[in-house]
Amino acid sequence: MLKDSQLHNEKSKSADPTQWFHQRATSYVATQIIFHLNRQGVFKMLFSKETASVVEISEHLQLSKTILRTLLQYIAAVEDLIEEVKPDVYKLSSFGRKCVERFSRGTGQELSINFFDVRAGAYGPVWSSLDKLLKGEHYGETVHRNGEFAAEAVYKLAERFLPSLEENLQLSKAKCAIEWGVNSGLTESLARKHPHLKLGGVDRSEVEIERAQKNSPKNSVWVQSNILDTKKWTTFFKAEDKTLFFSLHLHEFLSAGEEAFKDVLKDLREKFKGSHLLFFEQPQLELSNREHTPEIVWLYAQSNVLIHHLIGNGKILPENKLIELLTSSGCRLVHVQDTKYLGYKAFLVEL
Repeated sequence: MLKDSQLHNEKSKSADPTQWFHQRATSYVATQIIFHLNRQGVFKMLFSKETASVVEISEHLQLSKTILRTLLQYIAAVEDLIEEVKPDVYKLSSFGRKCVERFSRGTGQELSINFFDVRAGAYGPVWSSLDKLLKGEHYGETVHRNGEFAAEAVYKLAERFLPSLEENLQLSKAKCAIEWGVNSGLTESLARKHPHLKLGGVDRSEVEIERAQKNSPKNSVWVQSNILDTKKWTTFFKAEDKTLFFSLHLHEFLSAGEEAFKDVLKDLREKFKGSHLLFFEQPQLELSNREHTPEIVWLYAQSNVLIHHLIGNGKILPENKLIELLTSSGCRLVHVQDTKYLGYKAFLVEL
């Protein structure tokens, strides 16, 4: 039996150019429409109701009936997410409900659905300005991503790692957990499930620090700082506390260069020797891995490298290079654990 990636390659070889063209064009347009309908709350409303008419949706969400009708007709015609049960009345298909359940977080009014928040939302302005980047204009001048959508996507992704985080927390025997980059919601989850655990976090964003403080115990410690500036933020935490530092953002810390991050590790080893670091990363996959990698994991991995390397806000390393980075500064590798989610692995090292 052919693997997913082999099937993909076989289909690509035999595909008709005209078919390829229209499939790509339709997928691009459908992705944009689904993203924007979702941002306006259309899928959330359809998820909460058996059926809803164009008039009901447009009046409830204050949308243009004419534009909404056209977009829903298109998606019902080219995708399997929604069905038109009678003229101008729609419902989520059984597949559509599965998609919402799979890519959502929360319930009721707190329900948040991730339909291409990063690829179409956060990076929409980047895709429309690729010509400027290609011609040498630097990201951060007139080309910017939408950080709001990127942060929301991280928040929805992170819950998948909570079981692994708790397992490694127990293994490290830490009494204190400090998150680097606090937009994941994981620290808040730990606060609910482990009320006696000391908690805190470090983030460059004042907004994220304020949000974390609001949703965490009063005795937790939150510091606005760049992780690379260890002289600033480490003074807020007690060296005698056995601590688990953890993060989903290792690739972003590497954007300043591997040597700068090695300096962080060396400084932490001096101040928190015996504590642990835990990173959740999807390592970069080499081309030689493709035929052995499920197609979904392969595509996600390539997109992950693309969006971080394109604007220089991160550097994703292959697994062996990542281990070498962590251990070359004197840290002891405890294990590399498969999280069983999209190729992400948990890297636990002792300082």
